Amino acid sequence: MNMKQMWKWLSFLLFIVGMVFAVVGGIWWPDTAWIAMMLAIFGVIVGFIYAFSAREINMLLLASIALLVMTRTFAPITFWDLGIKIDNIMAYFAAMVAPIAIISAVKALVMLGIEK
Repeated sequence: MNMKQMWKWLSFLLFIVGMVFAVVGGIWWPDTAWIAMMLAIFGVIVGFIYAFSAREINMLLLASIALLVMTRTFAPITFWDLGIKIDNIMAYFAAMVAPIAIISAVKALVMLGIEK
């Protein structure tokens, strides 16, 4: 395994661990600052790894926007407080995805500037 593959594997692993923390934290520990901070740090790490190793970031930006837009849309579902739990999961997931989106967007803007 070369160095580039190792970094991609690390970013994938951090992303999966972050998703697990988002789900577990959203269900059992909503609105906990240390979980949100940890997920934001994971997002920064994954964002830098992905931004410097990926060629195509348009799909990542589109997916990030879609996830960030639907963060608090499930609250009206009141059955078993399912909507609130899904909203909490999505809020934690947004805490991880937002830094990835910001870093990728900055890279995309820099690349646009370099091309011209």
